[in-house]
Amino acid sequence: MGKQRKMNGPQGLLRSAKRKKLEMPTSSIRTGETETKVKKTSDSEQKDVEVIEMPDTIDTEDELEQLFVLYDKYLASDRADPRLLFAIIHEADRILRNATEAMPAKFHLIYSHALAMNSAFAKDSPKIANIMDSSDNATSAKGSHDSPLDFLYAAIERADIGLATYPDNFELLLFRCDTAVTLLELRLKKRSTRYKNIEDSANLFQNALNDFDKSSEMYSNQMYKEINFKEEEGDDSIPYKVSGSTYKTLLFRISRLLELTFENEYFTSLFPNFYKWIDAKYNEAFEKYPTDLSYKRAKGELRLSQAAPYLVVSERQYTVMSNSDSENEEIAEEYKKQEEEATKTAIKLLKECIDCFVQAEVDEDGDFLVTIAEAQLSLANLRAGEEQDKLYQEVMERLTKAQELGVGDFSDVMADLQGHDDNDREGDHDSTKFSSSDADESNSDS
Repeated sequence: MGKQRKMNGPQGLLRSAKRKKLEMPTSSIRTGETETKVKKTSDSEQKDVEVIEMPDTIDTEDELEQLFVLYDKYLASDRADPRLLFAIIHEADRILRNATEAMPAKFHLIYSHALAMNSAFAKDSPKIANIMDSSDNATSAKGSHDSPLDFLYAAIERADIGLATYPDNFELLLFRCDTAVTLLELRLKKRSTRYKNIEDSANLFQNALNDFDKSSEMYSNQMYKEINFKEEEGDDSIPYKVSGSTYKTLLFRISRLLELTFENEYFTSLFPNFYKWIDAKYNEAFEKYPTDLSYKRAKGELRLSQAAPYLVVSERQYTVMSNSDSENEEIAEEYKKQEEEATKTAIKLLKECIDCFVQAEVDEDGDFLVTIAEAQLSLANLRAGEEQDKLYQEVMERLTKAQELGVGDFSDVMADLQGHDDNDREGDHDSTKFSSSDADESNSDS
């Protein structure tokens, strides 16, 4: 990192110790090896400078207390202006580099969290460009911004620093897991980046799951204590708010990420333990929280995504091109074997999916009724006879309820199912999808 400019005022924070107010820092803010300059404010622009009121209880010589106030002020704001966030990162970086003793866990969490939040501003937007110091780098200010991934990686690195001193701090572990999941969401949800550096994504995933396990175990062990995670004046608690629902929300995010991995065989080959991990978590939740139906629904959605690639194999049509009859027969036999195996696996997964969905079913949730109907229809297309007829009947019942709830018009689909002929039923509804936004189009495609 280059030489860092010093801030005016005692401790680089307070412009005036007497009035205990803080003006927005105007010096450079550093993250890793990069430097981002906040636009300097001239005397004529003082009206645009944000002034932070420091509580009377704050020690003007205590840099950490001042940093904590900055952090609280940002969390209490609308978080639309990144300048205060830049100031927090700048001060945290300066304090850490000048530290002669270990910083508290709270400091490391604030520093890491600030970097993670700053990822939301790491875009080539006019709003960001306007606060850049164009006088120093007018031609490349917009093009030189760090990406959201850069800030997230930096946040994880800062959390690593804190965990080196506080390896059993469950808030830091949870934050590092949360940040890794956010990073993976950015990488995996875009097809253009999903299959780049797959091994790195797998390693990041594994580290996140390890942090989740260790943090959740330590949190459970401390449940008997009454911990106030909301930062209050004079409270030394960690500001990263943690509760049982925090882990639940994060678990569902991890589950949705795993859903994105099923479409690629090589990708899934790197993740076998991850699927076992998520199944174990859901089974544990079923025992601990038997009345919480959201876990059942989440596992059902996981199974539905898991079944999708097997459905594709079971339904695809093969064209064998060869001058050799024996070779044609061999290839056809191999394709048939693949189709049979895929069909068997798809049936198993769809049954598990529907079982979870039915247990989580709520009559008033029309969209979910449609989701269950889609899963049942996919299974019905793989079955025959009475089992298929029973599934079709249940599909119609759920679509009728969904239609009554105003989700969409499924009358054409239901009429088609009602009058189906078993002799030519095969393949009619292989890809039927229903949604509130395109129900009519889905019906016509059927």
